[in-house]
Amino acid sequence: MAESTINTYNIRDVDVRFPFSAYPCQLVYMEKVIEALQNKSNALLESPTGTGKTLCLLCACLGWLEAEKNKARQQTVEATPGLGGLGAAFGAMAPSAAPPPKIVYASRTHSQLSQVVHELRGTGYTANVCVLGSRKQLCVHEKVSKLGGSAQNAMCRQLTEARRCSYHNAMQESGPADAALLAQEMLDIEELAEAGKAQGKCPYFLSREMQAEADLVLMPYNYLISPLIRASLKVDLSGAVVIFDEGHNLEASAGDASSFEVRTFDLGACVGELDYALHLFQVSAVTDLSSAISREDIAILKTVMLELEAVILELPLVLPPAERNTPARRLYADMPGRVEDTQFMIDLLAKVSLKKESYLEFCTALDEVVSLITSASSAGRGPARTSALSSFKESVVKMFSKSAQSSADFKVYIAEDTSRGGGGRGGRRGSRPSFGGPSDGGGGASASSDKPGRIVGFWCFSPGVAVQDLVACSVRNIILTSGTLTPLSSFAQEMKTPFQVTLENPHVISAAQVWVAVLRKGPSGHVLNSSYNNRSNVSYINDLGATIANVARIVPSGVLVFFPSYSVMLQCMDVWQQRMPNASSSMWETISRHKTPFVEPRGSGDLNAQIDEFYAAVRSVSGRSGAASGAGAIFFAVCRGKVSEGLDFADANGRAVVVTGLPYPNTYDPKVKLKRKFLDEKMRRGEGKLSGGDWYSQQASRAVNQAIGRVIRHKDDYGAILLCDERFARRDNLNQLPLWLRAYTQVFASFGEATRGLTQFFRYVKTQPFFEISAARAARPAKSDRSGRPARALALDAPRSSLAQSAPPAPDKTLPGVSRRKAPYAAMHFTPPPATVPAVAAATIPLAQAISAASAAAAGPATQAHQPGLLRASLASYRPSETSAASPAVSVVEKLMARKRNAAAAAAAAAAGGPRNPPSKELVHPRKTSSSLSASLMAAEPAAAQREQQSQDFISLARSLLSKAEYKAMKSALRAFARDKSHAGVIALIDAVWPMFAVPGRKALLSTFATFIPLNHQAEYLQRVHAHLLASPDEPKKRPRSPALSPHASPAKKPRRGCDSCVVCGAAPNTPFRAPCGHVGCHACWVATLGQAVTPCPACAAPTRVRELAKQYF
Repeated sequence: MAESTINTYNIRDVDVRFPFSAYPCQLVYMEKVIEALQNKSNALLESPTGTGKTLCLLCACLGWLEAEKNKARQQTVEATPGLGGLGAAFGAMAPSAAPPPKIVYASRTHSQLSQVVHELRGTGYTANVCVLGSRKQLCVHEKVSKLGGSAQNAMCRQLTEARRCSYHNAMQESGPADAALLAQEMLDIEELAEAGKAQGKCPYFLSREMQAEADLVLMPYNYLISPLIRASLKVDLSGAVVIFDEGHNLEASAGDASSFEVRTFDLGACVGELDYALHLFQVSAVTDLSSAISREDIAILKTVMLELEAVILELPLVLPPAERNTPARRLYADMPGRVEDTQFMIDLLAKVSLKKESYLEFCTALDEVVSLITSASSAGRGPARTSALSSFKESVVKMFSKSAQSSADFKVYIAEDTSRGGGGRGGRRGSRPSFGGPSDGGGGASASSDKPGRIVGFWCFSPGVAVQDLVACSVRNIILTSGTLTPLSSFAQEMKTPFQVTLENPHVISAAQVWVAVLRKGPSGHVLNSSYNNRSNVSYINDLGATIANVARIVPSGVLVFFPSYSVMLQCMDVWQQRMPNASSSMWETISRHKTPFVEPRGSGDLNAQIDEFYAAVRSVSGRSGAASGAGAIFFAVCRGKVSEGLDFADANGRAVVVTGLPYPNTYDPKVKLKRKFLDEKMRRGEGKLSGGDWYSQQASRAVNQAIGRVIRHKDDYGAILLCDERFARRDNLNQLPLWLRAYTQVFASFGEATRGLTQFFRYVKTQPFFEISAARAARPAKSDRSGRPARALALDAPRSSLAQSAPPAPDKTLPGVSRRKAPYAAMHFTPPPATVPAVAAATIPLAQAISAASAAAAGPATQAHQPGLLRASLASYRPSETSAASPAVSVVEKLMARKRNAAAAAAAAAAGGPRNPPSKELVHPRKTSSSLSASLMAAEPAAAQREQQSQDFISLARSLLSKAEYKAMKSALRAFARDKSHAGVIALIDAVWPMFAVPGRKALLSTFATFIPLNHQAEYLQRVHAHLLASPDEPKKRPRSPALSPHASPAKKPRRGCDSCVVCGAAPNTPFRAPCGHVGCHACWVATLGQAVTPCPACAAPTRVRELAKQYF
């Protein structure tokens, strides 16, 4: 078997080992990570799903950490005389050596962390890894593991303190030696629990001990952002690098970590648990339970709970007019409940003597009551019901935390509890707290009052509170990354933390691999709109069902359909299962004839089985050559649900994603309404730039972007994305799609045009090289599930001497550490090489050289010479370091500029009366990229000679079009920009030249003027130009698209130039796209020519936009 090569890239003087040949965007991503680590800067990095983000993040961090260890070791050797030759090997053991920084890696769930461990085993690095979990996940004690919540925690503490847990005792006897050995094994949470149980040692306490030896500490979000959990797990963040992967979830998690709610029913439950504790004293059951709390103290606690319940019930929900009409309260006048600030909650608790000076004693007493009840339960004297007391204690701790006491980012909301049993101790607990207006009696009655129950919410509306709390722990820096962070500016503002390093990465795929469409209407002509007022329209629901049935008929293998909410999905399915008049079958039966349907369950218990059956249904037809085009399976799921993120639908499992609507949060939810008003209030005070409406819209777009990420999972994958809601066609919604996807999005007014384009897309991909690769991956046999994985041999019982002298064992690839659901890259480009194949380290590749080689490789075979990009700036940056004499690789911008120079020369000759020579075919070849510029990366600046030529071309064009005064004003603006190349400088420059360039006949200056804009400001330049175009009153109105010129249809009128050549470069079109005027060009040439503005067609000067282009199939 051929040896697998481990590539080593030198990035910012750090040698990074990477198990594959890295793509340009992967090298860019790793460079940004290392930049943040070296400069101790916070980083906000977005890279689309399928670009290997997790693998790049791990390799960059571990490569940097390895370099830091070597540097510290060398400094110790140099600073310690007499170490001699052994110094290089044992320098790190010298007393003066500073410990290397730890890397704390957080993701949303343990399932996602298991994917991280899976990726880590394929990096080629050996690192000590610790995964932190709760007792529920790691406890192996026969009795304690069957409990849950506070009862489990309390019983565990009792057994360990009394040394009655054999697993804990065995762990203490072996000391930190076992923890160090387990850290070398790189185990996920399930493997750690299995290892501890097999060795008879407590995995929960082992994981806490492993932190001391770990280079990489893995934990879910809520562990990291909760001070209570950090303290219980003894997590030390001083000097640590904190990484949030899948960071789009951080906003909600961080806000919830600082918020709490108190219901009068919960206070009644606390009184009930205190009554049970008093009952234990009455039956003399406390004498042999060694209680640390007296009966009198429990009675005091009960009095506090009763008084607090009474105070809350007596709070007026409607204030007098004099107080209600103040400027501060007028904003919240339409809220169904009462809104107050933090000080109100402090004063409320002070009425029952709960103050900052005494709350710790109160919490200690609650812990002792919980311990007493748990002791009685373990002795067989009653149930261990302590959840209400434990929950109330956590609320009190949050209330008196430093951030809550001093922050204006909290609001108090008091309303009637309309959930079942919300009234008090006599009521029955509902499934979740429910806020509402005046109760109709359904809330139940309190045990101490006939009034309905109340609920008091103390809500944090700024996730930055939790992030700032981490910063206060003296962390080295924070890296926040995800595939769906757009827009970065507002996300950074929400975090209240400066991010010095930012990145919006493109995708690794080409335009030929994805088909994106916005569908305005269904097959019957009904408008597709899933807004609240229209989602119950039966005609709309049936037309949506017909749309999905047609997609199921056309798209091969697997299809995913996402609804805005679970209730909307069930409502649609109820209608689809009813047979319409004069119909032979229901819509559900029609869909089922084309694909086997699956539905996401409400709970997570049955989801794994559903996913397995879905994969099996897709595999049953993906390998059959004679299978119908629509055969396979279709999965109906919900945005923000478990299917929408963290699960793998690569290749045949996800050939299309259908999003049926915009999943806006519930506008009637008081917490959502209050968040919007809170942001609007901050904006009016000048303390923020994100309005409540913008936040509300971003919540929907990020959920959509996450669902879209289920398709296109690696560089050879392909698929279709259908946005079946007319609201997606709005400019503000289109602009919130991922940056890499916007240029490919087409808006269809007719359903027939859309189905024609979809059909042609799946025919076209069969002729492309990536089709066979993706089909081969889809045909691979499924990996064994968790239930059938073999046990992994651990090194705990091996001789200590041999383990200390040997390197950590190579990753055992016979161990399926996670199921395929937990490893989205398991069957993709980033699959680690088999353990039986020895890895050979290749020579270190300088970054600039690696970028050039990767860019050349990304161009593909000669039939795909141009690599489509996203913006004109990023296209211009794809320059190979070397060109072939036989087939020179010439960039799109060079072709464009050469064409403009030839046209200008011909025009000048004609004006002078000379002969009009035909355009020259000679093009300028790019210079070799300098290997010393690591910052060049994908957005490399053009060579000096080429830049000079481009500048001269623009100046010549400007002089011919501008007056002397305008030309002088433009030069002054450029000089001012040279002094201030900041964001504000870009805006000022564009605002200065816009009045001159916006004159009819001069808009060609807009695209060529970008030569003077640094590439890190190109996106801002395009957005500002686009904003001016939208505000311009004389902007050409969008012409109605003729059916004959619809996307992917042959034009009725023959274009002015044939389809055999690109209107920009003159060569045979690569990934051809047709403009509304009928002219055809390479997709890359179109994007480079048009940018993001309304620009004349190079052939006929018809106004053209990128989003009006339609893919051509020949």
